[in-house]
Amino acid sequence: MKSTVSKITLVTIFITLIVSISQTTALAYLNTNNLPQVKNFFISKNISKNLQKNKKLAIIYSNRAFTKFNSEDFRGAISDLDRAIAIDNTDASFYFRRGITKSLLQNYKGALSDYNRAIVLNSKFGEAYMGRSFTKFNLGEAKGALNDYNRAIALDPELGKLSNNSVVAKNTPVVKKNTNSSNFDRAFSYFEQGNKKSSVNDNKGAITSYNRAIELDPNFSNAYNNRGIIQSRVGNKQDALSDFNYAIELDPSANLAYSNRGLAKSELGDKQGAIIDFDRAIALAPNNGTNYYNRGRAKFYLQDKQGAISDYNRAIILDSNDPDAYFHRGISKFELRDNRGAIADYNRSIAINPNRAADFYFRGAAKGQIGDVNGAIADFNHSIVLNPNFAQAYRDRGIVEEYLGDKAKSITNFIKAAELFRQQGQMDDYTSTIILLRKVRGDVEMPRGDATRGDAMPSDTPIGDVILRK
Repeated sequence: MKSTVSKITLVTIFITLIVSISQTTALAYLNTNNLPQVKNFFISKNISKNLQKNKKLAIIYSNRAFTKFNSEDFRGAISDLDRAIAIDNTDASFYFRRGITKSLLQNYKGALSDYNRAIVLNSKFGEAYMGRSFTKFNLGEAKGALNDYNRAIALDPELGKLSNNSVVAKNTPVVKKNTNSSNFDRAFSYFEQGNKKSSVNDNKGAITSYNRAIELDPNFSNAYNNRGIIQSRVGNKQDALSDFNYAIELDPSANLAYSNRGLAKSELGDKQGAIIDFDRAIALAPNNGTNYYNRGRAKFYLQDKQGAISDYNRAIILDSNDPDAYFHRGISKFELRDNRGAIADYNRSIAINPNRAADFYFRGAAKGQIGDVNGAIADFNHSIVLNPNFAQAYRDRGIVEEYLGDKAKSITNFIKAAELFRQQGQMDDYTSTIILLRKVRGDVEMPRGDATRGDAMPSDTPIGDVILRK
């Protein structure tokens, strides 16, 4: 699930990288097209005066970004950092600062890309490793997060004090201390233990630690929230729902608890209840694209395809490099018979993530609908290369091969698909594939009017790892 790293921590790290120049002066000089006298930050004496001047201008944009960052105009800060990078794409600190800002907007994939670039430019950039550790943790990459955290501390031991263990605070908003609880400090210690155990998938140990935190401080909203996350992870959906209810009761402004409860309700089949919770989470955190994405998924299952597309549109505005939002918008368009629009979205998702079989499979289905049967087969082929156990791809490739008149290939595909469906326990799909096989063998003539539609995409069949984002 998505999370929020302590803003105080990120702001503190940001400040440590700001060059020595007055924020107010930087803003004023930039707006009047003057260049202040600043340090020659990463500037070689041998470069041309114009390039040196441009690099100074990039620094001014970076410092104006900090002014906006400090006033919580995060999108304005990103805009200025974009300009700084456009002028000078060799300064690691610009990517680092943009990564921090994207993290606060919960654009963790974008933040990861920026931290990666900062580290490529400066392999000893401890703060960038620390920022990347936060981001990896929020993306569920616990091992990678801990590796980056250790690397950051090795480069600069002071970062350990600065981070205050924030790297292990997965899915945890800034903790609000209950001043009425004399046991809060002890409770918080157990809470941190729970986070650490969660980071290494010690689910049983994490729940034990959260239980102890709650025993010491029954009003510890975040402990309920995080225990709910683990309960959901191990399949205790109703217990998870109960924990999220308590978290919200204790802190009605806890947007992550609403988001987590929405996911729990959706997984329990209460899509309408999930939408209500996502609505509340969006109201509390309107710049979190994940909530729009998950609400779109819930709307899709309620057959509100246009509403789903609207939410995916918003998610894409907030993060234009999110392959899942493009992919699921493509599915919604496919269901509405906008096949070319669906193909355009699959193209975009594949460009961002070319390693997911489902994207090629659904693009192949859409290509079949516009008569590009060779393109459909090529995509089904590639989806099978990526996932050799992709039963739906074998079945639909068989349908297209029969459509093209290649009976032998069609039969081979149907046999393989039926075998996989049986192994995977999808008996309805197994039965329908056996019927297709018998038709091709000559028991009954097979319809030829539609290359890939019909049974090609049951809307309730999970494909690969295409699930609600957590």
